[in-house]
Parts: sequence; C-alpha cells; structure tokens
Amino acid sequence: MLAALATHPHMTVVGVEIDETIVNIAQKNIVLNNFADRATIVNANCIHFPSTPEDIKTDAQNEAKGKALFDLVFSNPPYYAPHKYTHPKHDRTTAHLTMDETGKSFSIGVWVKAMVKTLKHKGIFLMINRAENANDIAIALKSYGMGEITFLPIYGKPNHDAKLVIIRARKSVKGKDTFLFPICVRDDNDKQTTMITKILNGTLSLTF
Repeated sequence: MLAALATHPHMTVVGVEIDETIVNIAQKNIVLNNFADRATIVNANCIHFPSTPEDIKTDAQNEAKGKALFDLVFSNPPYYAPHKYTHPKHDRTTAHLTMDETGKSFSIGVWVKAMVKTLKHKGIFLMINRAENANDIAIALKSYGMGEITFLPIYGKPNHDAKLVIIRARKSVKGKDTFLFPICVRDDNDKQTTMITKILNGTLSLTF
C-alpha cells in the first residue's frame, strides 16, 4: 500500500485488515511517511467490508447514486482451511485462515464477492492466490459480472508447477480470458531472478 501511495501521488487508499496489531503498525507507517491525508486503515474482516466505518456506504446505495467506492481493489486473501494451518507466530494464524470471526469457514467466492461489491463500474479487480484456486476464483468472478480475466502465473523455480497466480478482471466488462507468460521468482541456481529484483526495488512495474 505504501509503495502504491509513493508512486501514485494522486491516489487515495483504504486498507482493510483483520489483525489489530497489523492495523496499528500500518497506521504508524502511514503517519511516518506523511500519507495520513491519503490513506485509511479499517480494522475489519474483508468479507464484511464495508460494514464499517459508518461513512462508507453500501454498494447498493453507491451504485444507485453513481458513487461506488473504488476504481481498483486488490487483496491477498487467506489460503488455508481452519484447523489445517498454524502460523509460526500463533497470533497471526487467523489472518491466514478462510474463516470469519465466528470461526465459520467460507469459500474463496465469498471473498471475491466482497471485493467486487465495492468496485466501481469498469473498475479493476486484482487478487493473488494459490494457483490451485484459480478456477474457483474465475468462476466466482464471472458469476458477479466480471470480464477480461487475466491470469499471471508465478513459479518458484524453472520447471516447477506454479504455486501462485495473480488474477486481474474488470467489472461489467466483457472480454476473453488471457493467460500471460509466467514470472519465475528464482533461477536454476536458487538466486532471485532479475525481474523479481527490479519489481522489489521499484525499477520495474507489472502492467497487465
């Protein structure tokens, strides 16, 4: 989020985070980097957003008024079913599990719906998730009127299966699905690839 604010001076951002500790850290970083006038952090579960804060209206109200919330939504949602994963830092486990605050499990489609409902007409959806979930995500996107779905596979090493995928789509737009040439994180010598290095140091941006 901070990188996006630094490289796009006219952008305003709302971040949603379930972990209160991470929210507090993010709020401090926003102030330290002088982004307080352009960034807000909401301590909430994304699948219920925008139920809070009160000044953020429901999607139905915004659509009726032509004032939907966001031009772009991005998320890195939880991957793991409850009781099948424990984070090394136990207080961070909840953020990695596909469950709500009551402990009830939910599908990736619920997360997709939560993102799409806050997106403006023709707005952009971006999600990074496990490659094995790509089909379920695409099905959910199509069911909520998303089109121009683009898949960017991410490989850990050459000649290995893709572990992750970045998925891009647009709201209320029809278009063909596209699979892009994959990104590889590490080379045959287990060294970080030049592309990943450039992305991380800000000298290369992913545009698709």
